[in-house]
Amino acid sequence: MRTCRWLLWTTVLLIYGCAETASPGELTDIAPDTIVPDTVPIPDTSPPPTPASVTLAHIATTEMVKGTHRPELVITPDGGLMVGVVHPQGNAKEVGSVKHMAYHLDAEANVVGDGFALTTTTSDYGEPADHRMLVVGDELVVVYQTLIFKDDMPAMGGSGPAEQYTKNQSLMLARFTLDGTETFRDPIVAHASDFDQDNFPDHCMAYDGENLIVSTGSMSKTIRFRVVSLTGEVSETITLATGKDTIGADIGNSLFWKDDQLIIASGQQGGPMDAKPVMFASVSDTFDLQPLATHSPAGVDTIFPTGTLVHDGITYIGYSVHAAGGSPDIMVNPYHPRLAAFGADWEALDDVTVSEEPGAGHVHPTVVAIGDTLYFAWSRSEENTGPGPSQPQVLIERYSIQSE
Repeated sequence: MRTCRWLLWTTVLLIYGCAETASPGELTDIAPDTIVPDTVPIPDTSPPPTPASVTLAHIATTEMVKGTHRPELVITPDGGLMVGVVHPQGNAKEVGSVKHMAYHLDAEANVVGDGFALTTTTSDYGEPADHRMLVVGDELVVVYQTLIFKDDMPAMGGSGPAEQYTKNQSLMLARFTLDGTETFRDPIVAHASDFDQDNFPDHCMAYDGENLIVSTGSMSKTIRFRVVSLTGEVSETITLATGKDTIGADIGNSLFWKDDQLIIASGQQGGPMDAKPVMFASVSDTFDLQPLATHSPAGVDTIFPTGTLVHDGITYIGYSVHAAGGSPDIMVNPYHPRLAAFGADWEALDDVTVSEEPGAGHVHPTVVAIGDTLYFAWSRSEENTGPGPSQPQVLIERYSIQSE
C-alpha cells in the first residue's frame, strides 16, 4: 500500500529555505543506517466515529526569529514537536552556507536548543530552495530542491520564480537522527534541465511504510509521482495531467492518508475570473486520481493547501487565500492563512481565518496536533522599512480542539 503525502523575488527564494546542520561544511554522501519502516505509524483501519462538530479556539501565537520561512511541523515518536524552516546562516550562494534548519520545540512552540542544519549550498548541486519534511521511524526525512543558476542571472535577482534563472535543478533526499546526526544524503533526480518534464519547487510527499511517494510538477503543468526508497532509488515514475476534473495544480499540493486511502489536496490554477477552490482527490495504488470534493470559501481564491492532518476523525487543511478577482500580484493582493476542518464526508465543520496579515509568498501553512492542541505554522511578511523585498517570519499558532 502506498501513501503520499514562486516567488515574489528570486532573491527571497534563494535566501529563504529550511535546514540546519551541525556544521556548515560542504555536504558529502553518507551511507544509510538500517531502516526500521515498521515503526512508522500506519493509518488506523478502525477509526473512531467522526465528531459531528468541531470548534477551534485560538490559544496563543509564538514568533520565531525574523528571517525564518516555509515551516514544516512534525511530531516525533516520543510526542515531541519539531519544525524545519528556511533559515539562512550566511550568504546562500557560498558553498557550505546553511540554508535550512531544524529545531526542537516545547509545548508552547518555543525553540529548545540550537537546532541543526538540514541543507547547505554545494558545488555539485547548488543552492537549496524548497523542502518538505516528515518523520519515518526514529529519523527525520527531508526532500528538498536545489538550483544551479545561469551565469547571466541578475546580480540582485529578479521577479518571478527562481527556476527561470536556473541552469539545472536537483531533487535531494537527506535523513537525520532526531538529534541532528546526518545518516544519508543523495539525489533522487540529479541535474534536471528539461523543466517542461521536471520542475521541483513546492513538491510534496508521504510515506507508505516502505517507500516515499514524492509528487513534483513541471512547467508544462503535468504532475509526476515517484516511488522512492529511503536511499533515493526511484522504482516507479508516473506522469499525469492536471485539470479541473482531476487536481488543479502541479505544485503546492499535499499528500496524506484518510481512512486508509491516500489523498491529494490541491489548489486550482486558472485565469483571474476562474473559481479557485481547494480540491481533494483519492490516489489509487496505480496512481489513478478520483475527485472527491472541493472547498470554495466565498469571496476568496485558494492556493497551497500544504498543511494536512487527520486527527480524531477530523481532516484539517491549512491553506492560503486572497481576494477573488483581485490582482494576481501577491505584492498587491497578498495571501493570508486559513484553517478548515472537515467531517467524514468532506462536509466543512469549521473554517478559521488564522490571520489577516500579509503572508510571505504563498504562506506555506503546516499543521500537526498533540492531544487536543493543534499547532499551525505559517510565514508572515514583515513590514518593509527599507529597499528590497520584505523579510519573512514564521509564526506558530496554537488552537484548542473542541469536538462533539
